[in-house]
Amino acid sequence: MEAAVDKVRAEPGAAPLVVAGLLRAQVVTNSLLSSHPERGSEGPSVLSLPSPWGGFFTFARPCCPFTTREVVAALHLAAATHHEAGRRLGLWPQSV
Repeated sequence: MEAAVDKVRAEPGAAPLVVAGLLRAQVVTNSLLSSHPERGSEGPSVLSLPSPWGGFFTFARPCCPFTTREVVAALHLAAATHHEAGRRLGLWPQSV
C-alpha cells in the first residue's frame, strides 16, 4: 500500500490506474456513468471516488464486490491524490 501512495504522490495523474491495480478493477470511462456517480453506486462491484480535478474516478469489478478493506484503501489513495494535487497548486505547504 505504501508503494501505491508513493506512486500517487510522485504522479497524481496516475491515481486512477494505481487504484484500479490495487482493486483488480477497471477504470470506467463511460462519461455518463462518470458524471453521475450515484448511478455507479448501485452495486457493490462499482466504486466512485472524488477526483481532485472535479468529477469522479469510477471503478468496476463485475466478478465480485469490493470489500470494506479495499474501499478504505482506495479512499486513502484518493486522499493522497487530493493532498498532492493541492500542494502542487500551492494550496498548502509541502510539509503538511
